[in-house]
Amino acid sequence: MNIVSFILYSFLALHHLMLYHSLKTNEPCRPFYVAEKCLNHPCTIKKYGYIDLDGKVVIPFVYDDASPFNHGLAWVRNGNKNFMIDYKNRVRLPKVEMDQFLYAYYSGIDLIFAVNHRYGLMNLWNGQIYLQPKCEDIIPLDGRGSLNGLYMIYHNNEFNIVNRFGKFPFQKKFPRIQLGGVNYDAGLIIAEDKERGFLGYVNYHGKYVIQPEYIAASDFYEGLAYVVAKEGGRYLGYFINYQGEKILGPYVAESKYLGVRWYGHFSEGLAPVLIKSDHDEIPYVQYIDHSGKIKFDNKFLWGSQFQDGMAAVAVENTDDEIQRSYEVDHVGKWGYINHQGEWVIPPIYHNAYPFKYGRAVVEKDDGWGIIDPRGKWIVPPEYQWIDPETSYDDTCMPIMISGKAWKTIRSFIKKN
Repeated sequence: MNIVSFILYSFLALHHLMLYHSLKTNEPCRPFYVAEKCLNHPCTIKKYGYIDLDGKVVIPFVYDDASPFNHGLAWVRNGNKNFMIDYKNRVRLPKVEMDQFLYAYYSGIDLIFAVNHRYGLMNLWNGQIYLQPKCEDIIPLDGRGSLNGLYMIYHNNEFNIVNRFGKFPFQKKFPRIQLGGVNYDAGLIIAEDKERGFLGYVNYHGKYVIQPEYIAASDFYEGLAYVVAKEGGRYLGYFINYQGEKILGPYVAESKYLGVRWYGHFSEGLAPVLIKSDHDEIPYVQYIDHSGKIKFDNKFLWGSQFQDGMAAVAVENTDDEIQRSYEVDHVGKWGYINHQGEWVIPPIYHNAYPFKYGRAVVEKDDGWGIIDPRGKWIVPPEYQWIDPETSYDDTCMPIMISGKAWKTIRSFIKKN
């Protein structure tokens, strides 16, 4: 690493540390949620805006579409114009036609952009084009873009990895690289083997560290990853360690359960898994610890990982005749339990997401709102939608856009 790169990473690390401190000490820099709201009744006009953790409208509901903030910038759209705003609702990148030029993502240094439906990668600090707009898609590998700076690109029906310096660390391409499938602590990425068609874990050089023999695989959580293998015509789930050794399992893993959110993720020492006893017609979610022991006897239709000491779980809906569905957003009634399996907030919601920053996004009575750990409404269920994933963002991260970057962007707009 040269001195320029060292200074750059040191600067970024310092700002991330300052951000973390500001969040922990309740300074003004706090996350925003994206929300959708009806502006009339009956609801024929819907607009997007931003609210803070307490439900205060911080950016008015004036946009036709909007995305979460990432390192101080958010993509928004009005009509056919798309642009980027900062946390004070100031336009920070030019308004441009969507069918020609699109701002797709900003991750602190890099801007993913599209020209005529082909994506490229640009450095906003110096205006350098890392990757010309030739790819069908570019997505931050972990869904957010971080100091690691790895991006998944899709081009000519193949996937590859590119870093923020435009270099390709992999020696080969893959038919599939799993979005979000990056385990920074282990240096592993989930990728499909071209010859065998199974998933395994590769290092940052594209070499398999855990061999491709699974039809589904998750990130590592608390040192364990949940994987699914087909054995003797059955789908079986296991927890493996960083060496690929099967530590826990097997568990129920029928094809209709694959890809269910939260399933098999260890958090706060517990993980939700599907277990089917001899007298159960269907498998139910129960929680296990790192030894594989079932923590408590309670059974649920679905359940989330634990966060802030609670997990969102769903039970049968006794109010009507809704049958169990394998679409997790359409089952039962949702509430929250503690580590002993006791109800902390009763199951009264149509949908519920895990707590973050002492807040949880829930759906009730055909509207979305935000509750506190006691189940009290912080934001009444008056919105059409609140993005539950928004609250991680560092909305006050300083934004640095150089004159060279502006010149490059204007050049692309002019040409197209």
